Amino acid sequence: MVRMNLRTNARGPAAHGSIFRGAVLFGVVAFGAALPACSRSVVIGEGQGAGGAATGGDDSGVGGTVGVAGPGSTGGPGSGGADNGSGPASGTASASGPTSGTGGTTVVCQDLGDKCTACVANACAETWCGCAANSDCLPLFECFGNCAGEQTCNQKCLSAYPNGIADVLLVSGCAGTTCDPSCNWGESDFGACEACVFTDCKTETNACLGEPACFALWECLGGCAPGSLTCQQACYTSYGDGTKKLESWLTCSGVKCKKECP
Repeated sequence: MVRMNLRTNARGPAAHGSIFRGAVLFGVVAFGAALPACSRSVVIGEGQGAGGAATGGDDSGVGGTVGVAGPGSTGGPGSGGADNGSGPASGTASASGPTSGTGGTTVVCQDLGDKCTACVANACAETWCGCAANSDCLPLFECFGNCAGEQTCNQKCLSAYPNGIADVLLVSGCAGTTCDPSCNWGESDFGACEACVFTDCKTETNACLGEPACFALWECLGGCAPGSLTCQQACYTSYGDGTKKLESWLTCSGVKCKKECP
C-alpha cells in the first residue's frame, strides 16, 4: 500500500491526510487499461462558441476578438454588435462544460466514450482539459494500464511520464469524489489540500513522485507511526537520495497550501 501524507510533523508525515494511496495509483490501472484504443479520441479542436451578449465596434469600428471556451458541445456564433460595427462581434461562449469564454474559436475536450470520463469531462472540465493538453497525462494512464498493477512497472511509468503525475492525480481526485458513482475508482479522500498541492506545487509533485528514491522515501515515511523519529531516520538513511526533492515538495505545500493543509 502506498500511503502519502501532506500534513507533516517533525521531518516526516503525520498519520492522516493521505494524498497518494495505493487506491489512486492502482485504481487508475483499470481506467488506463481502456486507453490504448481510446486515447486518441481526446480531441482539442476548434468550433463555434455559443453566442452570448455581443459587443460591437463603435460606429464603424471592428468587432471584438474571438476567444476560447471550455469543453463541451459547440453552439452558434455570437450576435452582431451594436451601431454599425463591421467586424465579427464577440459574444460570451458557453460550452456544455462549466468553463466559458468569448464567442468564436472553442476548445473541445472530448471524453473517451464511457460514463466515467464523460462525468469528469463535464463536472471537472478544467481538470480534464488540463490532462488532455498535457502530453504526459493520458500516456501515463495508458502506461499504468499496461502494468496490470505491478508496482515496479508502475514506478517506471511515473519516471517515464513525470510531467503528467499531478494531472493524473487531479483526474483521480475528480473520479473518486465528484464522479465516484460513474467511475468506482480514484481517491475518495481528495479535498482542498490535495487539490492545492497538485495544482500549486505541480512541479514539485512531479519531480518527487517521478524519482524512485523520492517516491520510496515518501512511502517509507508514510508507514512510520506519528512521532517515530527512529522510523523516520531509518527512511532517510535508506532513501537519502530522495531527500532534496521531498523537502522541496513539502516546503512548497507548507507555503502555498498552508491554509488548505493545516
